[in-house]
Amino acid sequence: MEKTVYLEFCNDGEMDVNALRLLGASSKEDDDTKIGFWGTGLKYAIAVLLRENIGIRVFSGKKEIKIGKRKTKMRGETFDVMTVNGTPTSVTTRMGKDWELWFAIREIYANMKDEGGEIIGIKDTAVGEIGKTYIYVEFNEQMKVIFNNIDSYFNFKRTPKYIVGNNKIYDRKNQNKGIIYRRGFKVSEYEDLRFDYDLYDVTINESRVIKNDYDMHASMSRMLKKAGDELVSDIVTSRCYETRLLDWKWYDGITYSESWLRVLSGITII
Repeated sequence: MEKTVYLEFCNDGEMDVNALRLLGASSKEDDDTKIGFWGTGLKYAIAVLLRENIGIRVFSGKKEIKIGKRKTKMRGETFDVMTVNGTPTSVTTRMGKDWELWFAIREIYANMKDEGGEIIGIKDTAVGEIGKTYIYVEFNEQMKVIFNNIDSYFNFKRTPKYIVGNNKIYDRKNQNKGIIYRRGFKVSEYEDLRFDYDLYDVTINESRVIKNDYDMHASMSRMLKKAGDELVSDIVTSRCYETRLLDWKWYDGITYSESWLRVLSGITII
């Protein structure tokens, strides 16, 4: 019998089992340093994995929290309901129905990072440890694709080309599209961006994607107004998304840096 291989996630602290049972319950709502705060993401992530029939095991300390699903009927329709230690929750596998599979991995990793001491790796055993939370996801072919392209989803190992305040800018990974991250996690992508961006305060929705283009434009505009000479020159001389589609007339009380005057001096703008 072939041994199961797992994508392993670990963080400091032992998970409260209610974090898997209660929708909308979060201890992060008033903590701006945290990535997640809705109290739904981890449940959605597990729902997606269960829907895709991808195995998942959770350990709080050395004790395993058993995750499963069972069928239930409502008005003649059958639903798969997530169970925790054999007890049905209110979470069905239809939750997160517009989520891609990598959204689930992003959510698990984001939760780990919020707790601190996060580790992600490949293991062929699933065990717990006192004082830790471990989540193991079956490392199938779909997981391999995500893991082999992990820098496209999480930028924590990438070296920024520019830093502007809390925002980071990277050489683009994808030939045709630029990635938008928020605090290290991919939240969208746009064609023709000059760079990949990590926009610290861009607004996202409950699915952890950018709320709308307006919010992305506003966040990027505020950041680029503070840019230094080299970054301004790079943007100005490129026929890219930033120069064509951002609303440079939009007023937010932030003045342009002196770099813009230096770089644009003598350049005709149409």
